Amino acid sequence: KYLPDVAKIEWAHFTASFAPDMMAINFEWLSQQISNDPDFILNLHPSVCVIEQNINAIDIWQGHQSEPVHDIEIVQKTHRILIWRDQDNLVKIETVSYPLYAFIQHIQQHVGFAASLSKVYEIPDVDILAFQKEFSGMVTMGLFARLENQ
Repeated sequence: KYLPDVAKIEWAHFTASFAPDMMAINFEWLSQQISNDPDFILNLHPSVCVIEQNINAIDIWQGHQSEPVHDIEIVQKTHRILIWRDQDNLVKIETVSYPLYAFIQHIQQHVGFAASLSKVYEIPDVDILAFQKEFSGMVTMGLFARLENQ
C-alpha cells in the first residue's frame, strides 16, 4: 500500500542528487525579468520533483534513513512533497502548499510567469500572502534556475 509512494520519494531523491546543475535565480534577476516581460518562462532547477501523496510516505521514508527503524503508523494524509538539490548540493525535501504545487505544475508546462500566477490566484480561498511567502522562500532556496543565455 505504501511502497509505491516511498519508492517515488527514493527515486526523486536519487535523481536530484545527479541532476545537472543550473544557476539559481535571485530576486534582482526575477524583478528584471518581470519588468522586461511579465509572462516570461520561469525554469525549475533540473533536480526538482513534486510528488502528490495520500499517505505519510515521507515519514516512512525518513524513518528508514537511520538505524534502528522504529514502528511508523500509516496515516491517510493528502499532501505534496517537493524534492530538489540546492546550491550547496544538498538534496532537500519540503512539504508544499497546494497553491505552490499548482504554480510549479504550470511552470513545468512552460506556462508564462504572469499566467501561472493568475492561475494560482484563481484557486478558491487561496491565501495570497502565504503563497507569496512560500514562493519567496523557494526562490531563496534555489528552486528556480536560469538558462545560461538569460
